[in-house]
Amino acid sequence: MHPTELAAQIRVALASHAMWKHHLANAVLTGRAPRPVEEVRREDACAFGAWLLGVPALRAEPDFGEVRRMHASFHEAAALVLSRVQEGQLDAARQALDEGGAFERSSRELHAALERWVARR
Repeated sequence: MHPTELAAQIRVALASHAMWKHHLANAVLTGRAPRPVEEVRREDACAFGAWLLGVPALRAEPDFGEVRRMHASFHEAAALVLSRVQEGQLDAARQALDEGGAFERSSRELHAALERWVARR
C-alpha cells in the first residue's frame, strides 16, 4: 500500500473517531444513543473499519494487528458508554468519557497506534 493512501485513510479515521467523544457526550446529555449499541460495537461499521478489514494487503503491515485491536477496543468502549446511557447510568457513562475513563483511554491508545503506523512508513 502506498504511504500516501495509508496516511490519508488514517487522517480520516482520526478525525471521524475524534468526533465520537462529542456524539457520546451528547448522548449523555440527552439520554439517547445516536445509533444502536450493537452497530457501534462492530469494528467494521465505520468507514475506517470497513477499509481496514476490507483491504487484504493491510494484513501484511507490521502495525495492522495492533491497530485492529485498538480500533475494536475503541468501538467496544463507545458501545459501553451508549449501553450505560440506555440503562440510565449516566454517571457511569460520563466517567468513561472523562480523563482516565475507558472510552478516553481507548481513544487515546487508538490515536497513538494510528500515529505510529503512519510514522513508521
